[in-house]
Amino acid sequence: MKSTQTYPETHIDHITSFLPLPNINPHHVLCTSGDCTLSVLDLRKSAAVATSEDQEDELLCSAFSNDSRRFCTGTQSGFVTVWKTGQWLDHVDRIAPAGRVRKGDEAPNVDCMVQIDDEVIVGTSDGVIRRLGFRPNMYRDVVGQCEDGVTSLLGVPNQEGWLVSASGTKVAFWDINKKEEDEASDDDEEDEESEEERKPKKRRKKSKGSKKVSGGQSSTFFADL
Repeated sequence: MKSTQTYPETHIDHITSFLPLPNINPHHVLCTSGDCTLSVLDLRKSAAVATSEDQEDELLCSAFSNDSRRFCTGTQSGFVTVWKTGQWLDHVDRIAPAGRVRKGDEAPNVDCMVQIDDEVIVGTSDGVIRRLGFRPNMYRDVVGQCEDGVTSLLGVPNQEGWLVSASGTKVAFWDINKKEEDEASDDDEEDEESEEERKPKKRRKKSKGSKKVSGGQSSTFFADL
């Protein structure tokens, strides 16, 4: 079988991800590359209809927001770049690598991502899987930790809140809703404890007969005279 279309001059390095654009144009596909650019390809002709500026960072993966108005790309430097759909020239925001990075060390690559509900789940080369949200554009929390770098993520069709990850030779399933419920219950317990701590402590009343006078003796001493 022969290919129907080829795009030989679109990118000069390996292709890292594809995203269909059904809400923009059913004939267009978004493509990211290791040459630090992204492009929009028209499936009806062997040409790109749009190409971004050089991002000076390899684009390794991509995912849309749930309303398709924004999309993000993962990079080799560990940053996630946020774009507005239709504005292909350059990104509009950057999200710094999550977690602690020691001085002199490089942040882990953002190797894969997948959109689930109103979030994007991000996998990095250090094996950490995180949630990323839009408006505000920021990481929300950690889903889990794999032994090796996360190479692929997939939402389970017809199973809300389930995620599949590939890491090395291992495949893992994650219930990303369960963690939210556990954290919510922990937060409730902490709120109850802090509420108890905030309650004012009652002062102990002193007995009237124990009031001291000068000389350090109690007033009851004179009452017996």
